[in-house]
Amino acid sequence: MSEQGIIQALNERAGPAGLLSFRDFMELALYHPEYGYYHREKHRVGRTREADFYTAESIGPVFARLVLAAADHLLGGTLAEHTFIELGAEPDLSPFAKMAAERCAGYRAAGPSNALDFEGPCVVFGNEVFDAQPCHRLIFTEGSWHECGVKIEGDTLTETLLPELSVAVQQADLPLPKVMPEGYRLDIALDAEQLLADILTKPWRGLLLQLDYGRAWNEFITARPQGTARAYYRHEVSDDLLARPGEQDLTAHVCWDRLEEVCRAHGLEPKVQRQESFFVLNAEQEIASIIQSKADAFDPARQSLMELLHPQHLGAKFQVLHAVNP
Repeated sequence: MSEQGIIQALNERAGPAGLLSFRDFMELALYHPEYGYYHREKHRVGRTREADFYTAESIGPVFARLVLAAADHLLGGTLAEHTFIELGAEPDLSPFAKMAAERCAGYRAAGPSNALDFEGPCVVFGNEVFDAQPCHRLIFTEGSWHECGVKIEGDTLTETLLPELSVAVQQADLPLPKVMPEGYRLDIALDAEQLLADILTKPWRGLLLQLDYGRAWNEFITARPQGTARAYYRHEVSDDLLARPGEQDLTAHVCWDRLEEVCRAHGLEPKVQRQESFFVLNAEQEIASIIQSKADAFDPARQSLMELLHPQHLGAKFQVLHAVNP
């Protein structure tokens, strides 16, 4: 029933021509209020066979300990005066709910169904939030850039090219190269930039702290010829982005350069660091405490720490965007 429901929703958005942008397809597939991936009652995150992917939060409380310690350091020891806002929180799965409630002035989860209405002293935290925002897919073919769309015929979805670039892409002032290899793809999440802008227009102050995976603009246009958009289903990664709409996760790397520009436009001085560097520099005492605890025996906390920091695990794969909002 849900499969037919999302197909009907896609047909309604596509209209008589049966054509919609990939960005609109991704928005409905992920965030349709009834059939979207993030609104369905589904076990999405974790290391179980039924889940589709796992995040740093799946590792357990060590991740929350490091994040809170780093936030306290960056806030000059005033974490207890700030409300911890967790964007994109999975219901009943967040390791921050209890820990942040104890160490901060309060804790609030802001999932897909929650409005961004926070104010006052806050830590605005998100883990893999921006990469889950709808993205526009561009492809360089026949000497120019075109935008990828989705053609719907009955229950069949196929990739096609839109007649012209969407208004959002035209207005984004993207520094698109004039000459590129045939078939080069570019996935750019303009919605992530808008989400960040919306966050920064709220009447809050404190710390912006966002962990995700991304690239600099130069890497987008030189080192990722197939683009960065991927699908995740039962821990398998796929390039078949149109399969199982509403049942598989869709992601795309964020462009850190452009998110930094959004921060600066709102008066913030952002910094992007690899996850391992960020924690080593800002949660040094917490790391030392974990390493020294039960030094003569196997400790699951130390194992979790290694996974979070080691370059071959999550330490180099993820980056941290942080900025003080005065």
